[in-house]
Amino acid sequence: LRVGNFAQDHFGLSLIALGWSLLYALPWSFATAALGALMQASDPHGAALEPLGRTLEQLSDFIFVATLLNALFRPGGLALAHFGWQPERVRARRQLVRRATWLIVPTELLGGMAFFSHDDIAISTWGRLSILVLALGLAWMAWGHLRRGAQPRPAGPAWTHWLAAALMLLLAGVAAGTALGYVYTATEFIQALLGSFVFLAAAEVVVGLLRRWLLLGERRLALSRLREAATQATSGGPADAGKAPPPDEESQMALVTVSTQAHRLLGLLQRVLIVLSLLYAWSRVLPALLRFEGVVLWYTTNTGSDGLAHSAPVSLMDMLLAVLILLLTFSLARNLPGLLEVMLSASRHISSSTRYTTATLARYIISIAGTVTAFSLLGLRWGQLQWMAAALTVGLGFGLQEIFANFVSGLIILFERPLRIGDVVTIGNVSGTVSRIQIRATTITDFDRKEMIVPNKAFITGQLTNWSLTDTVTRVTIKLGVAYGADLETTRSLLCEIAAENKRVLKDPEPLVFFLNFGPSTLDHELR
Repeated sequence: LRVGNFAQDHFGLSLIALGWSLLYALPWSFATAALGALMQASDPHGAALEPLGRTLEQLSDFIFVATLLNALFRPGGLALAHFGWQPERVRARRQLVRRATWLIVPTELLGGMAFFSHDDIAISTWGRLSILVLALGLAWMAWGHLRRGAQPRPAGPAWTHWLAAALMLLLAGVAAGTALGYVYTATEFIQALLGSFVFLAAAEVVVGLLRRWLLLGERRLALSRLREAATQATSGGPADAGKAPPPDEESQMALVTVSTQAHRLLGLLQRVLIVLSLLYAWSRVLPALLRFEGVVLWYTTNTGSDGLAHSAPVSLMDMLLAVLILLLTFSLARNLPGLLEVMLSASRHISSSTRYTTATLARYIISIAGTVTAFSLLGLRWGQLQWMAAALTVGLGFGLQEIFANFVSGLIILFERPLRIGDVVTIGNVSGTVSRIQIRATTITDFDRKEMIVPNKAFITGQLTNWSLTDTVTRVTIKLGVAYGADLETTRSLLCEIAAENKRVLKDPEPLVFFLNFGPSTLDHELR
């Protein structure tokens, strides 16, 4: 009942539910492994019970995964109550896990006893039969998924149907190889395939937990912004009672931007986990990837510690890693601000300007570190880049000095913080609220909601007035005139009474009224 409740829901409930699911799955796996160990200990000569015991020990891992998935997909489990998956999707996956269990457990027992007995006749008969039945059964399950996907309402995304088709073809090839006598190769393929499913399920659970954590963080951020808007609305006087509070997106990152960037980064993490899981699961089957190290593209010359020049090869694997690092760097630099906004919003001691500064500096550091690492893999180390850097510095000094000065000024603004996101500033004849601080320029939204792009250099070298740097309280001066013949004491008392009725006017210092001079047609007063 607490899950989904806006006031009582928290991430610890998901961790508790995951812990209970693990406790539910552990006894079954532990009992299977213990029974297998007991059989091996009671049969020291390995005549009959040792193959069965070793098979049970190997099967305990699958029993743990199948029982855990059954607990996650049950009504009220993590998948439905915490992750918010569709009931049809959860029901289909739970049914798939049960069918796979009824298929894998008997075939694993039969094939494991044949392989662990080290009997060639048993391996070529019962072992081959178990692998053949397992491959055909899994292919039939993949075909069933394709048949459901061909219906008017598919059971999942489109890419899952392509995956099911590729899986069916792969399992058909494994079955054909098993029938032709490639039993060991078929066994390695089946083990890698089952390991892939286990790692993919683990990656999906991890991403589901992270997505729920982000959702709770966004709820917390939305709640804090609503409270700030309510505080701004209630702090106004009677004249402001009918007005809507100003949008908070001008002083902080919009909530929809936070959600989009954070979920985009989470999707990237999910894809990375899937790729790493598949590479780990198929590492024994795909040793050809290591041959990329032997494909040399070019050679680079490096100066060693002895002062001599050494030739270093750059392989195809280095290029692939460099491209991967550049893609990850671009995605992280693009999507990191949203994730940091959600992470840092949990602390009330961190202001919105501090979160913006942290996200911007993190983007710069990731971009520089990722680019340098990728170029290092390609052989472009500092020894080869120092002359280019010197030439670039000269070019910056002459042709791009204004752009470089604005970039450095932007860094000074982020570190020194003479202005922050949400501050009301005046520079020259431009007044407004700081809405964005970028590499080259800062965006100021004036009170007519026009965006002014001001170079960062102007804030460092020019005179800047920040109306809300350390204190948001300021004096408002109102000039007005009354007709000749008006009572000055009555005018003064009325102005003081009007100022006292406004709740936003401080009692100390109290408002003052001054009669300044005799105007052409009015008696000029000033209310401060």
